[in-house]
Amino acid sequence: MKVWALQAGLCFEKRATLNEYQSLFTGSLKVPLRVMSVDMLLRNLVERAKSWTERARKLLNSPIEVPSTTIVVEGQKLLYSVNNIPVDMPEEKQLVACLDDSATRYCLCKGFNDGGFMIGCDGCENWYHGRCVGLSQKVGEALTAWTCPQCLKKIK
Repeated sequence: MKVWALQAGLCFEKRATLNEYQSLFTGSLKVPLRVMSVDMLLRNLVERAKSWTERARKLLNSPIEVPSTTIVVEGQKLLYSVNNIPVDMPEEKQLVACLDDSATRYCLCKGFNDGGFMIGCDGCENWYHGRCVGLSQKVGEALTAWTCPQCLKKIK
């Protein structure tokens, strides 16, 4: 019980991750003197976070046919609603990066800026996710110039 209470205190003290709250909820079911209101609070919190995460993932993986204006509007609604969920979810950072770029599509994968490392081509000036072109951030930042696979094909 003491360990669970300590974990609960740490979760509520900071913006914990969904996994931390799920673990806390699972742990609460094993506490001998359970408080139903705490169980219900944790269950509700985990369910809301899971639902929000699923909606964010669906939006961030929208087909290319979905207009960027739709993604921006729906993304802003999602960001507004996340303020009521005190859980740290990586999709929130990805959504912020996507909306900061007005849901512009980049790269070979036609994906959004997700807040991760991206590199610009010196030939066409398009941007690419480092992971999609096989470049780590460390290697990419050390380069003084870089040419994308599409421009390299044109050169050959």
